[in-house]
This record gives sequence, structure tokens and C-alpha cells, in this order.
Amino acid sequence: MQRNSMVRTARIVHRFLGIFFAPSILFFALSGIFQVLGWHQTVRGASRTPPQWIQEMAQIHKKQTWDLPAQKPANPSTDKLAPAKKLSKAPVSKLALKLFVLAMSVALIATTLLGIIMALLYGGDWRIASAVLFLGVLIPLAAAML
Repeated sequence: MQRNSMVRTARIVHRFLGIFFAPSILFFALSGIFQVLGWHQTVRGASRTPPQWIQEMAQIHKKQTWDLPAQKPANPSTDKLAPAKKLSKAPVSKLALKLFVLAMSVALIATTLLGIIMALLYGGDWRIASAVLFLGVLIPLAAAML
């Protein structure tokens, strides 16, 4: 009987911790994808500027603040004098790791969404699970806005 009680308690704790942290896991996995792909940065010499919401997501992910750093003005005359960047010795391994991180992020998003669905549909009161999910969105958002 003691073991069954511990397993039941562990399931409940796992369920509610998972529901509470699921929105943050989704946020960081998605912002991580944007960073791996480089969508949060302005490429020097390019006319494309990333959308502000992607830049802000990256800033929260990296620096835990909404404040974006000041843009450095492009100065083409000094860019030519800058030393050339060293070529990576292992571009294939860098690409392999990037692809792995992308696959991991997509899988993390998928399994987190499935976990939310399972938590809401099975094993308990969906209203309590929904309230915990709402708090998992509200508390980090409020903390970021302080």
C-alpha cells in the first residue's frame, strides 16, 4: 500500500509540474529554434530586419529582459578593415549539431503539446489542470514584465 501511495503522489506531482512549466518549455524551445536558424539577428549588409517579436523572444531567452540592445550603425569603411573571420574547421559537425538541436526542439514542442493534451483529458479534473496551465503562462509573463 505504501508504494502505491508514493506512485500516486509522484504522478500527481509530475502532472502538475509538467502542466505548469509546459508554456515556458514551449517558449524556450521555439525561441531556441529561431536562434539556431539565426532568425533573431540582422545579417550585416542585408536589408532584412527580423520581426521585433522574434528579437524580443531571443532577448528574453538569452538575457531575461524585453529590452533590445541598441543597433550598431553599419560602417562599411571599417568593415573592410576588420580581420577576416576564421573558417570553421568542421562545418559538417556544426551543421550536424544544428540539425540535431532543431530536431530536438521540434520533438520537445510536440511532446510538450501532447503532455498538455493528456493532462487535460486524462487522469483528473480538467478545470484544475487548466488553472495550473493558465498560471504557467501568467506567472512567467508577469515576472518578465516587472
